[in-house]
Amino acid sequence: MVFCILLSLFSLFTDAISSSVYVSAFSLVNDFHVLVSLKQGFLSPKPALTSWNSSNPSSVCSWAGVLCSQDRVVSLDLTDFDLGGSASAQVSRLDMLTNLSCRK
Repeated sequence: MVFCILLSLFSLFTDAISSSVYVSAFSLVNDFHVLVSLKQGFLSPKPALTSWNSSNPSSVCSWAGVLCSQDRVVSLDLTDFDLGGSASAQVSRLDMLTNLSCRK
């Protein structure tokens, strides 16, 4: 009986861990797609966003102007990037974003 209870608790624990890993990975990929969408809407006379590699979702947290916490985008500081164009409404999908700076 004790073994069954321990096995059940272990099963619940491992399910919770695997679910949180999946959600975290999905969230980073979501943030990646949002940022790629933003990049497509920007016009820039200089290569300000060259580090925004649209072929590697796991590199998001090393992109220029992007700050992450716990593998989620929490800040975009595009100050002095001399960007023009339009920002995609997709930015609202960055659900952990707390800071957005786009000043010239």
